[in-house]
Amino acid sequence: MRPLHLVEQDQGSITHAEIGAHLLALWGLPHAVTEAVAGHHGRDWLKVPFDAVAATYVANALVEELEAEILPGALPAAELDLDYLEAAGVATRLCGWRQTAIRLCLKQTA
Repeated sequence: MRPLHLVEQDQGSITHAEIGAHLLALWGLPHAVTEAVAGHHGRDWLKVPFDAVAATYVANALVEELEAEILPGALPAAELDLDYLEAAGVATRLCGWRQTAIRLCLKQTA
């Protein structure tokens, strides 16, 4: 199994990220929000300094990691770009972010 966004890209079809960003733009949300949604899977969207796109990318990857661990049949998680996180100066925070995601997930399922 492969992550959904990669299957969408391979098929040459519009991705769920592009559809979501387009809808958000139609509804008048700020460019930073629509850009974060559009780029939440794409490493080519990542810029230094760490911004809304990068935060959304990391949050999405952490959720995918948890889903892959606990949900039967879940799609595989995307790999985080550790080189980017290092360049952005936030790599040391990744462990804490993972712990927060786990804590929130456990709280939700309790």
